Amino acid sequence: MPMLIMGGLALASGVMGAFGQSGQAKAQAMQQQMQQDQANFQNQLKVDSDNRAILRQRLGQEMTNLSIAKAAGKQMGLQKFYAGEALNNARSQLSKNTQQVNAQFLSALSSRGISAKSGTARALLRQNIEATEANSLALRLNADRQMKDIGTNFQNALAQRRNDYVEAQAFIPTTGGIVDASSSALTTGLIQAGLGGISAGVGAGFQYSGSDDLGFGVTL
Repeated sequence: MPMLIMGGLALASGVMGAFGQSGQAKAQAMQQQMQQDQANFQNQLKVDSDNRAILRQRLGQEMTNLSIAKAAGKQMGLQKFYAGEALNNARSQLSKNTQQVNAQFLSALSSRGISAKSGTARALLRQNIEATEANSLALRLNADRQMKDIGTNFQNALAQRRNDYVEAQAFIPTTGGIVDASSSALTTGLIQAGLGGISAGVGAGFQYSGSDDLGFGVTL
């Protein structure tokens, strides 16, 4: 009987210890998980805050870029308008000058009694027409160069826009790395409790019987 009592007490104590160790292991795992969750929460808040700052910065850049594009477009429009007006005025003045020269030339021929249909008169008129065509071509080429310069200035103005946007951050939570040893602790504890109960019972049997007979018909 003492063997059963001592063995039972040792077994009960071992079982309680096993449950205690299992509970402690479970609590540690839960605490580690809570710490990891809290760290992830804080990191999420920081990433969200950083992304909001990135978004504000990007919106500011977009507004600045839009202002640059609008100003460049307005400037180009004005330059093209004034260049077109200048070309039209130059062409009109060239036409007036040509008509005036032709009238003066014909008047001079008439005052000298030279026919406008004579070979000399036609040759001089042809030279005047060629000179007029050359001047008209020069005006057009100059206008083309101005338009090209206006386009270059427009592109240079647009090049002042900034497109080096900072990308938003992606939040990647920390997972894993937490070991829940409660099951293994319970299993190990129960095995040890069983062995401890057997050992305590055997020891009690030796102590109270004073012999190798354990009282169950078993002799050591």
